[in-house]
Amino acid sequence: AQSCRSGQRGGAVRRTIKMGRDFEGGDSNSRPDGHAGRTDHGAGQADVVRQRARGLLTIELQPGRTDLLLWEHSVRVARGVSLISRFPELADAKVDQTALTAAAYFHDVGWAMQVGSGEVAPLELLNSPTTELQLELSASAMTAELADALPSRTVEWAGRIIRAVNQRHTEQLETQVLVDADNLDAFGPLPWCLEIRRCLAEGRGLEDVITSWKRRQEYKYWQARISESLRFERSKILARQRLALMEDFMTSLAAQHNGRDIEQLLTQAVGRQLPG
Repeated sequence: AQSCRSGQRGGAVRRTIKMGRDFEGGDSNSRPDGHAGRTDHGAGQADVVRQRARGLLTIELQPGRTDLLLWEHSVRVARGVSLISRFPELADAKVDQTALTAAAYFHDVGWAMQVGSGEVAPLELLNSPTTELQLELSASAMTAELADALPSRTVEWAGRIIRAVNQRHTEQLETQVLVDADNLDAFGPLPWCLEIRRCLAEGRGLEDVITSWKRRQEYKYWQARISESLRFERSKILARQRLALMEDFMTSLAAQHNGRDIEQLLTQAVGRQLPG
């Protein structure tokens, strides 16, 4: 059976995960009473958060083989939230960096847990929008993992950040930052690593991928996603830049797949256009 981590901690977490909130009462957009703004608990706690998240997000396929997709994605998201929270428009905002970083590292643990339980195949990871169940699993796993590592109010707030991810109109600033960092990872050449996995999972070939890309371009899917999924204008600017790189990549991929690049080279050599 596949496991979402090796060793005893993963099994312990799965046994202690319980559905439902780990706190009661209060609006999901309201901070716990007495919760401070920007905080920094030091490198020691940061290392603990990172190490425990890696343990849950590194999926053991078989002895000696692991899948790092979720872990590497979460590292990028954690780096992203750190940078986005420094945007000039957020200079005066109160952002709990410790809670936000913990939420960034743990926000996709629910996916790993479902791989461990057999509900999701490894090749299906991140192939669809994250569900409320997966967010709840992620928040609950984080609470169990970090209860002895961070102040209880920080852990509670990080859980609220994760649980609000699918609330499109949330005013919870840390969640807005997390969602932007998460969605930005879907733009640029890098996401095509995930697209290759989708091809394998769905039994599709490159021709289908290229056709799907062209269809999304025709319906302006990516432009709509930028408009609807990103909150901050600087995030949108970066997404458009990454989209341009995606377009260049797909143009080159299609040219190679269809032999157009060879045809262009030959055309230049013979000095005339080749027939159809």
